Amino acid sequence: MYQLDRHLGEDSEFFDDLLDMTIGELKKEIDLRNAAEEELEEQFNEMDLQISPLSTYNRSKAAEYAKKYATKSNPNYKRYNSNCTNFVSQAVHAGGKKEKKPSSVNRGITETTKYWYNDDSYDCNGNNCYWRTKISTSWIRVKDFYTYWLNKGMDVTTSANKNTIVNNAKVGDVIQFKNKSGWYHSVIVTKKANGTVYISSNTKDYYNEDFKDKSAVSFRVINIK
Repeated sequence: MYQLDRHLGEDSEFFDDLLDMTIGELKKEIDLRNAAEEELEEQFNEMDLQISPLSTYNRSKAAEYAKKYATKSNPNYKRYNSNCTNFVSQAVHAGGKKEKKPSSVNRGITETTKYWYNDDSYDCNGNNCYWRTKISTSWIRVKDFYTYWLNKGMDVTTSANKNTIVNNAKVGDVIQFKNKSGWYHSVIVTKKANGTVYISSNTKDYYNEDFKDKSAVSFRVINIK
């Protein structure tokens, strides 16, 4: 947070004021400045919420990424047991959507729909190599991915009718599947032709399979923009 040394050589009056402060007053001053910085960060987050829907999304690049890694994992990313939303997030990121991270990223899987990021890294200590997990649930979890992008202003169409989904889906969009237990699967649209859309996925790896051949209780398409 607030660092006193940022004012070195810049504001002599700042240090003159510090000399007249007690420890308690100094602590209060730092707390006030920290609170001001936190408020400013929140304002930037709100600005990002308003601006991000207008940012450029390259649908072709997202589809190209999916084509390359649908049936083989990108070695730069950790593969999870349920990898579908992780894969979709990677493709959306490759299409130009930027990660959103807190000022400090915690180790492990962080439950959040406010941020969207993957900071996993492959580390080695001698011959012992392992993945160091630092990732948000919005990157890897079906429901949290949906909530994050819904809050970012993305349009969503939900229907049990496959034709409705096809009519509202474009290359680079994300389709999620629902069964009796809830929303459980994410795929990305990699082609649209012949009156249908073709989708790609991980966990059960496949590329350009006909969406109309899939079954579920309901579907929803998230229009990434």
